[in-house]
Amino acid sequence: MVLSSQLPDACDPVLIDSVRTLRALSSVLLIVHGLSYARDIVELIVSSSTPNSIRIIVRNQNLYVAALSEEASLSMAIADANIRSQHAGFSWNLKPFSVEIEFQTVQIAQCC
Repeated sequence: MVLSSQLPDACDPVLIDSVRTLRALSSVLLIVHGLSYARDIVELIVSSSTPNSIRIIVRNQNLYVAALSEEASLSMAIADANIRSQHAGFSWNLKPFSVEIEFQTVQIAQCC
């Protein structure tokens, strides 16, 4: 499995709970790793989807899954809860496998 990442040079700031966000991303990456084949490419993409949001996508465009195992379903549900508890968006599909997380950006007040 190859991990391909696409990150912008700069992103607007977002407020996140880093522990919950890293747990969710780790769970999603472990799930896709367990389902992917050796030569598959798993993409991790970060982009500004709108002027007010940052989107994180984890996907394997060659992976079509009928259903997740009970363990993977539980891990996905916990990842979903960890993201939604931050008032962020979380959606996923199995055909092809993709997970999308969307955080709202924040305006930082300028001093002086």
